Amino acid sequence: MKSIKQDILQTIQKEIRQCDSGWKSFDGSCYYIVTTMKNWTEARGFCKSMNSDLVIIKSAREQKFLESLTDKSYFWIGLKRDKDDKKVWRWVDGTLHNLSDGFWYEDEPNNKYGTEDCVLLWKEEKWNDDDCIDQYKAICEK
Repeated sequence: MKSIKQDILQTIQKEIRQCDSGWKSFDGSCYYIVTTMKNWTEARGFCKSMNSDLVIIKSAREQKFLESLTDKSYFWIGLKRDKDDKKVWRWVDGTLHNLSDGFWYEDEPNNKYGTEDCVLLWKEEKWNDDDCIDQYKAICEK
C-alpha cells in the first residue's frame, strides 16, 4: 500500500513541478536552453553544473516541445556513440538508443567524417550526428 501512495505522490509532484527561473516546464521535467556555444563535453559539464544533464528525448511530444523552444539553430542533446562499440548509441543516463527510433534527419546518422560521435537537434528540427568538438548551443533537462 505504501508503494502505491508513493507512486501517486511522485506523479502529482511531477505534474505540479515548478521550474527555476529561466527554465521551461514540460511533462514533469525542466528544460534550459544554453545559448553560449560549447562542444558536447563542455555543454554536458555546463548542464551538470546546474544539477541537470543534456536532454534525453523520450517521445514525439517532447521532441515537439523542444522544437518550440529552439530558434531553428543547432543544439546538443544527450545522445552519444558508445566509445567502446561504435555501432551503439547511448543516452547520458546510460540507456541504449535504438537507431530505428528517434527523429533522425534523412540518412543520419552517417558518421560522414569518421568522427561524428555526438548528436544535435538540427535546424530542420531533426537529429544529426556531428563531431563532439564542434561548438553549438545545448538543451539541459532536470
